[in-house]
Amino acid sequence: MDSSSSARPTILLFGTCDTKFSELLFLKNALSEHPRPLTVLLADVGRVPVTHPAIDIPHSTLLPNPPAGFSELPRNLVISSMSNALVPFINSKLSLSSLHGVISIGGSGGTSLATSAMRNSALPIGFPKMIVSTMAAGDMSSFVGDSDITTMYSVVDIAGMNSILSAILTNAAGAIAGMAEAYYRIYRALPSTPKKRTVAITMFGITTPAVTHARKIFEEENCEVFVFHCTGAGGRSMEKLILEGKMDGVLDLTTTELTDELVGGNMSAGEDRLTAASKMGVPQVISTGALDCVNFGPKDTVPGKFRDRDLLVHNDSVTLMCVNDKEMAMLGTRMAERIVGSLLKPWRTEIWLPMAGFSSLSSCQGPWEGKVKFGAFLESLVEGLGGFLDNEPRLELRVKDAGINEESFAELAACRLIEMMKEAEEEDSREHNFFHGNGRVR
Repeated sequence: MDSSSSARPTILLFGTCDTKFSELLFLKNALSEHPRPLTVLLADVGRVPVTHPAIDIPHSTLLPNPPAGFSELPRNLVISSMSNALVPFINSKLSLSSLHGVISIGGSGGTSLATSAMRNSALPIGFPKMIVSTMAAGDMSSFVGDSDITTMYSVVDIAGMNSILSAILTNAAGAIAGMAEAYYRIYRALPSTPKKRTVAITMFGITTPAVTHARKIFEEENCEVFVFHCTGAGGRSMEKLILEGKMDGVLDLTTTELTDELVGGNMSAGEDRLTAASKMGVPQVISTGALDCVNFGPKDTVPGKFRDRDLLVHNDSVTLMCVNDKEMAMLGTRMAERIVGSLLKPWRTEIWLPMAGFSSLSSCQGPWEGKVKFGAFLESLVEGLGGFLDNEPRLELRVKDAGINEESFAELAACRLIEMMKEAEEEDSREHNFFHGNGRVR
């Protein structure tokens, strides 16, 4: 951090002061009394503005020109208005390196407001963000999304102080204070750390050997490796980080989330999966790891229409279904559509097909050996890629007579991605020099 950063970590605490002021004040005091010096800023994001000396960022600062009749607007409009107002404020603090943690409290409405602001602002992965919520004992996926928001269940409603809530809020204060202190300390020293190439790899249990082989190659090349577990959330998180410019290369070995999206499994990453690297022109080697299976929960939760299919109980919580010929062909088309739909630099994309097995299940001696028609996938993939395979500079398709988990396949794919990253760096350097060097741009 630069010299403009504060002399101590700064935490932004925000909430609806018109309904939860006593609880917010308790939390602010708990933070202010922390043994390590902290600066705590309390922001009012309620429906009705509150005036009090403890409020550091009043309602009028965040929303100087509220729409007429703001206090009478429907609840959802108030929530979205205040969440949207918070985003530029958070971003301005972040750009000045004067914010090191954010925390909020709330019920369903307050949780929606707070988490939306945290997700939609420029707060990076690893920045401390926390919500104490009445909703946190249930499914928080719609609130957290693909961010790393820390959630703490309030146990009782946030509706008046009592001994249980005071203990919860005291714990929350300790947690966010510790996270902010760690973030402040680490990121002050960050500029002096030499930058490594950053590589994203996708993994599933049945493609773990491939990832292990590839990771060894990257680590030997002094790359920083980020492995994403393809459970839906993992794929979404990776795509987001690529769009944020955090990845220099992507080894997308495991694209199983496409299968779940197509067939209706539990681990879809949504329609943006397999698009970010193409949009950003990031070097990527794509493969077909675990495209041979659909993921469901316990066996008795598999939809009735699939009960007669080839099912494999992976563990008590996961049942896998073998993909049929029709689905294989559709997946080839789907993969092609995703890759070329917004392909900025085709020469920075290669697709590697392990025709002897897409996972440990369909490879030699696996339970699905011979049951998955890889040829149907290849045929539809080639058709979908069309001119991108023929026109120069072109996208490369490499068909290998190997299983995805074979050491040679994974290591060669990793080595090729390293070459592609180096080529991209040289290309970007030439473009930069052309436009900015030798007085060409004045």
